Amino acid sequence: MSLEPNTHASIRCLPWIDDYGIRMLLCAIIQMAVEDYRLAKHHGIIVNGQIVPTKMKKLKNMDTVSEVTSLISFFHQDGLERLIEVGALQDDQGNHLDSENILKAL
Repeated sequence: MSLEPNTHASIRCLPWIDDYGIRMLLCAIIQMAVEDYRLAKHHGIIVNGQIVPTKMKKLKNMDTVSEVTSLISFFHQDGLERLIEVGALQDDQGNHLDSENILKAL
């Protein structure tokens, strides 16, 4: 993970939002993904990091297999790590977020 400030041009495309706003948005994305993953896990749609298609049902904002598959790839195929790195996300004490701790909390 990079300790340098965010300099990615793709995030700079929103001139009306500052670095703090961007980081808050990225944190909100992680928070929603964690909530959705836990909900799918609770209902047996995700078991051991795998989708169980026969358990698929409409939940909150997840009603297709592809939406649940996106959660699995986000958490188990480096999506979370990339988001943390691109946003240079830190906790309240100034430490960079640890994807391993987030994954353990799922």
